Amino acid sequence: MQRLVKMSLIIVLMLASTGIVSAQYKIKGHQTRGVSGRNAELRCKEVSIDKKVKIKAVSGKNAGFWIMNKKGKKFHFGKSNDKSAIGFVLVPGIYRVYPNLRRNSNKATVVLLLE
Repeated sequence: MQRLVKMSLIIVLMLASTGIVSAQYKIKGHQTRGVSGRNAELRCKEVSIDKKVKIKAVSGKNAGFWIMNKKGKKFHFGKSNDKSAIGFVLVPGIYRVYPNLRRNSNKATVVLLLE
């Protein structure tokens, strides 16, 4: 059994070194409407990316979303779970993502899968 575990680990490490196994990142963002449409609460745990990645999937309940890097540069996607974001490339850096609220909605979410 121990030999099987060692062999499996060796295979995984070999695949990772060849690039066949690629790193995946997930970024989740939330927005809650504030009082009288002001003071909205934005929440997202920032993700540090160490190589170029593409957006592989988008999900959540939103009216579009934006991605923001640590320097404050924003990338906007204006439709609910905007599929035009699929394939969008993010360069190494630190990122957050935030959803736009849908009309008459008090909460919104967005989840990006990057690879």
